[in-house]
Amino acid sequence: MDHFVCIKNDGYPASLRVGKMYDAEIVDEKGLIRVIDESGEDYLYPRDFFIILEDALASIYKPTPKLKLFRRKIQFGWQRWRMGWDDSETWNLDTTLAKFIAPRLKRFKELNNGIPHDFTEETWDEALDKMIFALDKCAKKDEDEESGLYWDKETYAQIDEGLELFGKHFRDLWW
Repeated sequence: MDHFVCIKNDGYPASLRVGKMYDAEIVDEKGLIRVIDESGEDYLYPRDFFIILEDALASIYKPTPKLKLFRRKIQFGWQRWRMGWDDSETWNLDTTLAKFIAPRLKRFKELNNGIPHDFTEETWDEALDKMIFALDKCAKKDEDEESGLYWDKETYAQIDEGLELFGKHFRDLWW
């Protein structure tokens, strides 16, 4: 068996995942390959649905941690190329979203031309600062923990307040 990466799944969205690596073998010169798909069964699919990995990799493949990591990197790289993001971003989605939103919220505050009807300019800026603080902390959670910094109860309370404000005023974030 060789290793193929699925590049399209026209008509088979439940059976094949684009960007996923599959064990398969070429069965005839008509361009069909036998693939063990998402159902766990082997079926014939058109050859142009897949690209093959290097023959060298296929011949030495053993499920070692290093090769599994290599396989995952190929899969994630393909997903990033195809979708602009990969499955690894869903593992710690709160951090991923905070890293995306925090800098944009800071820029929103700089450009902001208006305020919600139930705020003054000063109270809206304070609310935005609390949201930005919370999202910055969430975006840097892993870095803080790796360096031995853990949030105290007060920090957690500030983060909760900022996230609650973000949720409550989500629809007010426009200008």
